[in-house]
Amino acid sequence: MYERRRKIFQRHTSRPVYVCPHGVDPNVFRFTARRWSRLDKDRLPFTFLYVGANNPSKGIQALLEWWTNTRLTAVQYVQLYLKMHGFESQEAIDRLLHVGGLRPVFQDGHGGMVFQVGNITLDTRLLSHPALAEIYHGAHCFVSPNHGESFALTLLEAQATGLPVVATRYGGYLDYCDDETAFLVRCTLEPMVSSDGRTVIGAVIDPQEWCDKTSTVVNEYAQAVEVGKRAAVHVRQEWTHAHAQRKFLLALQEIMQEQ
Repeated sequence: MYERRRKIFQRHTSRPVYVCPHGVDPNVFRFTARRWSRLDKDRLPFTFLYVGANNPSKGIQALLEWWTNTRLTAVQYVQLYLKMHGFESQEAIDRLLHVGGLRPVFQDGHGGMVFQVGNITLDTRLLSHPALAEIYHGAHCFVSPNHGESFALTLLEAQATGLPVVATRYGGYLDYCDDETAFLVRCTLEPMVSSDGRTVIGAVIDPQEWCDKTSTVVNEYAQAVEVGKRAAVHVRQEWTHAHAQRKFLLALQEIMQEQ
């Protein structure tokens, strides 16, 4: 994917183009051992986590449609936690959750709010990285039915903590995700309208495979955790801030040598 981006820019210049990746701080987004079973007497609710903007490209409507229709929500031990930003008004929040006059159950001093609608929590607070990491640590599965991400830093953060990930089999994060480190869902590429009104090509998940893989994570959680562990190891080996810095410095060295 990085090579593809480089080629896109390279078409517009005769000079070399370098693309440097993002990375995560493994001391903040630290690995967390997880276990969960519906047979545990004192089990906590199984939490599906989404972290991202209120942007059509993120696939939030596909996520909510799945949540409305999945049989998983018929049981009391499953919940969906949406850590989101980018709402221009209270009405936008009401529209997202199809609830009028929604009131927060918690509000901080900076205007961030937490809403609760049935087994859905919407958290719009602006959090520090350590506070955000605690939300990852408390979840059981990260979900991203996006229509196309250039990198998906939140997905990388989730994997750094060992959180099993279910995501669209399309986008820049395929640089660091494969079938050994994530539950990838097949998709089709279709025209859709972007947030600025343009017609673009986006990925649309196969809804049945999405249901199958999210159910597999819940029902075979010990195996899903092993996938998350492999992802966390991979992130620490190749996708930390230190790795990103080294790649950036190598690019600078090559540029200086060409001068």
